[in-house]
Amino acid sequence: MSDISIIIPVHNSESVIERTLRSCTYQSLSKTKYDIIVVDDGSIDATSSIIRNFNKDIYITSNSKPIGAQKSFAQGVRQAKTRYVVRVDSDDYLHPDFLLLLHSYLEFNADMQAVAADYIVVDAKEQHLHREDFSESPIDQGIMYRKDKLIEMGLYNNESNINENKNLRSSFEQNWGIYRVPIPLYRHMPKE
Repeated sequence: MSDISIIIPVHNSESVIERTLRSCTYQSLSKTKYDIIVVDDGSIDATSSIIRNFNKDIYITSNSKPIGAQKSFAQGVRQAKTRYVVRVDSDDYLHPDFLLLLHSYLEFNADMQAVAADYIVVDAKEQHLHREDFSESPIDQGIMYRKDKLIEMGLYNNESNINENKNLRSSFEQNWGIYRVPIPLYRHMPKE
């Protein structure tokens, strides 16, 4: 059984989703240790076709109409049967050692509930623009969480007491902290 679920919320991402899936598939961590869940958030372009044709081992769930990346991630968390979950946006991609290093960090530090790595900001042509320190410029993607702590927060039930305007990362960080691996293992393309 897998230990980690990579959850990718997608919406009309036909031009970038294949690169993202490749980076998630070609990890140095054994493929038996992780799975990939794609939540297609009402795409009307060729995104879902690209995902279906990419790899039969990817779990796909679809929304008939868009509900947003945060709620789509929540759907993926509910579907995950693993101890750890990580969100990867459909236009971002991973260093081949991303899963191995973050998973090892949490395995060897049982008192820590989430970990993220530094990241490289890239443009649409995959040009590296600059490196960011996660602790100084946190983003919502590329964080490996202990799934049970996300559930414990109450974010994924209909009676959530977390203000909808509060974001997952900052709420989690207030409760348990998010630790940092000072190696740029995530590639982030900011939304325009």
